[in-house]
Amino acid sequence: MSRLLLAALIAIAAAPAAANTPDWSLREYVQTTWTHRNGQPLAPLGSLTQTTDGYLWFVSDRGRGFTRFDGVQFSTFAVPCDDTLHAIAADRAGGLWMLCRDEEFKLFRRQVGRPITRVPLTNVSLGLGQPAFPWVDSKGRLWVIGDVIARHQPDGRFDAFAGLTGRGRTVAEDASGVVSVSDGQNVVRIDADTAESTTGMHVFGNPVFGVHSGDANGIYRLAGGAFSLLARAPTGTSFNSQATIDSSGAIWAGTEQHGIARIKNGRVETALSPQVVGGAVSDVFIDREDDIWAANAAGLHRYRKPHARLLPSLGGHVPSKPLMVWVDRQNDVWVGNSERVVHT
Repeated sequence: MSRLLLAALIAIAAAPAAANTPDWSLREYVQTTWTHRNGQPLAPLGSLTQTTDGYLWFVSDRGRGFTRFDGVQFSTFAVPCDDTLHAIAADRAGGLWMLCRDEEFKLFRRQVGRPITRVPLTNVSLGLGQPAFPWVDSKGRLWVIGDVIARHQPDGRFDAFAGLTGRGRTVAEDASGVVSVSDGQNVVRIDADTAESTTGMHVFGNPVFGVHSGDANGIYRLAGGAFSLLARAPTGTSFNSQATIDSSGAIWAGTEQHGIARIKNGRVETALSPQVVGGAVSDVFIDREDDIWAANAAGLHRYRKPHARLLPSLGGHVPSKPLMVWVDRQNDVWVGNSERVVHT
């Protein structure tokens, strides 16, 4: 390599840092799908969660079982109740909270190495006509969301905060610890022990990126009780209540027609064409490795960033017999031989 080109590359390496990392596209993610051919139970999936040992869990067999997935094999266990398992949630101690629905809702806890035990729903009347589920907040506290919003106390009782009337049930928490719960018609915000209700849609989010909301037509940011539009649903696509946010701030939302949707900076990408069967997503979950999991009638799907990504076209033809490939502090890629250098 000539001294001139070598000096140029040294200058590139010494360039000041700048934020120039391009956003990922949904097309770049590696999708892996598991179906009944891989041993997955033949049933719609729901209530995806992950325990501290890394296992993925979900309700299976239409509520007659719950399944553990280690990334290779599925192991299904019998439910602890006489009828159906409604929903599950992992806690910070490595256990699972399990909400069954028989002639009434019943709460159970599964801990590693211990028998499954029933936990009384003291002071809680969930009602059988609407969905209900357990949820664990960032402080490790258990909540039960149903016809009422109730939080488990250290003495074993539950404190109920407010009632819900709509059929939807979603929950999210912001950075200050305020919990927002929606029934699809109203949003109840619980700050410490005070509850306030306002008209609103389904909620999702986390303490890092805050509380968001959505309906069939769009995704919104919820701040100070006001909604601001982030993205509209593409023509022929409707969002459902299943949504979450990854570590980059990208929103992953379930759709009714086109599988999962990725939303970032106002751009909406969907995974499936209209001809693919099983487009309606029943659950979306992000694990500790920032992998995105989506469940629908077609199976269990994982979306993972690849170890390497495709580069956009270089600003010229790639030099023959390149002698060096260099990524500068601005994340530009330079390729050079003894004659010339090109870069992205």
